[in-house]
Amino acid sequence: MNPLDPNSSFNGPLTPVQYRQNRNDSKEQETNTTTAGRSTRYIPLVLGAIALLVLPITVWQINNQQDVRQRASEQTPVQKTALVRVGEDFITDADIDLEYTKQQNATAYTTAPTALRDKILNDIIEKRLIAIEAEKRGVTVKSSEIDEKIKESRNQSKAPLNEQLVSEMLLAEKIASLVAPVIKGNVVYTNIVNTQTESLFETIQSNVNIRNTLVQAATPYLRQNGIQLLNDKNIAERNTLMSSESSLKLFELDEGAISGVINNGNRLLIVQIISKTEGEYESFDAFIDAQKDKYVELLIDN
Repeated sequence: MNPLDPNSSFNGPLTPVQYRQNRNDSKEQETNTTTAGRSTRYIPLVLGAIALLVLPITVWQINNQQDVRQRASEQTPVQKTALVRVGEDFITDADIDLEYTKQQNATAYTTAPTALRDKILNDIIEKRLIAIEAEKRGVTVKSSEIDEKIKESRNQSKAPLNEQLVSEMLLAEKIASLVAPVIKGNVVYTNIVNTQTESLFETIQSNVNIRNTLVQAATPYLRQNGIQLLNDKNIAERNTLMSSESSLKLFELDEGAISGVINNGNRLLIVQIISKTEGEYESFDAFIDAQKDKYVELLIDN
């Protein structure tokens, strides 16, 4: 019999100590191997559990750090250099960049090119002055007026207009109509410029001189509109019917007068002046210049 064989009948109570010890060592080694195998299987589970515990803490720490930075940025005042004072308000470099972004319909903050900064600064000053005058006179722009202007632009297949820019434009026109000369009149026009239409407009011009009314002379040949013209180059440039040069030139005519045939290259027009109202100032530009002397203080020499 082999005394080392664990199944041997030799292994019993009377087995020599050294043999029993060998048997016990063998069992202990087997037990340790089994336990180690079980422990190895549990390691991934333990690591996963630890990760689940640590991850929320890490995310919380990151969010907490972001909140701290956000609060710090909100509490830390942004240093802005004031360039101009208009009444009680200040205009900064940041205002110029934001105005540039708005005018470009950009979706991201953009720095205005150096070449445009002076022009944009003047635009902001003018808007602030118009806002001051509008508040004094109680002049406002209704949302329905903004919607109508945007609709008009869409009908003429123009680029989409920003609501805020439209509001500012309408407010400027309202103030201009109160402080500067205003012409109201009738206009007939065609968007077809050729020999036939030029001849037709000469005929209408002759009939106007006979009948003394543009509407009667043009009916039923051409489209007709009522118009209001303001003595300001910037506002005249937004005129959808005629060029700013033609628009401003009409201010040289007297009330009741009829213009000659106006050829803008892509449109023919004849205008009759129905009424002409003198303003508080010679022009809207003159009004703005007067307000600059009154309200504007240059803080930094550009």
